[in-house]
Amino acid sequence: MELYNTTIDGKSPLFTYTPFRAAGVEGALGAWTLANPDLVRGTSYTTNHTGANVGLQWTGTSIWLYGSTRARSNYQIIRSWSDKVIYGNGTNGTDGVLFSESDLNYGSYTVALSVIEGSVTVSRATITVGMGVPGTALQSQNQSAAAGGGQVNPYFRTSANSSWAPFILEGSQSVLRTTGFGDRITFTVQSSVGFAIYGTTAFESGAYNISVVPPPDNLPSIVQYNASTAFEVLDALKFLATGLNETMDYTCCASVELSDQCKFDVKREAV
Repeated sequence: MELYNTTIDGKSPLFTYTPFRAAGVEGALGAWTLANPDLVRGTSYTTNHTGANVGLQWTGTSIWLYGSTRARSNYQIIRSWSDKVIYGNGTNGTDGVLFSESDLNYGSYTVALSVIEGSVTVSRATITVGMGVPGTALQSQNQSAAAGGGQVNPYFRTSANSSWAPFILEGSQSVLRTTGFGDRITFTVQSSVGFAIYGTTAFESGAYNISVVPPPDNLPSIVQYNASTAFEVLDALKFLATGLNETMDYTCCASVELSDQCKFDVKREAV
């Protein structure tokens, strides 16, 4: 496969934070909070909580985890592909590489950072993924979930009697949104080597499941993420699948799995 680098923002639901994520200084002693709550788009999650963790599962060959720590901060890195724990030290508050590893065998991996002491901020991760035959160039295509005139793009199929409806965000951005427990939205990817789902995250958002049939190599048949954040983030990456066989069709289904108080939306699907 041809290898490409792609970056995942630290506010994406693809990152798993424990304990919970909170707003501003609220719960700062026991949570990941915003480093700058007044600048949502340009800020990252930070914590002073000993034992706090952040994890990321990805499929590929390499990863670079970026962020910053204070001079006396310490953390450890746990890797699914090795029993050896790696320890990291302070970076004096400057954004840089907290951990990196490359040239792994192509596969599905999980990396987690655990705070030992001090302040740790996580800004993003860059991963190396495989898409397409070596030597070929990618051609991208976007499918907006909400079509013109407030209609559902027929590319997306919503479950019967569901609450999916177009919704206008700031800047005239359109999404399909639902608050119905169990509501599903489905689309089929054809002649593609990868795809991604984008939408928003917000306080009212919650758990959602993503299933792909047939499952791509090294990816579980059903994956659950949490889109709950203490603030609204537009155009957040909600799912990423790479390494697809372009001769096959893949059917993806996203479903709301928390409660009827959960808000979930889809802005677009990109291939």
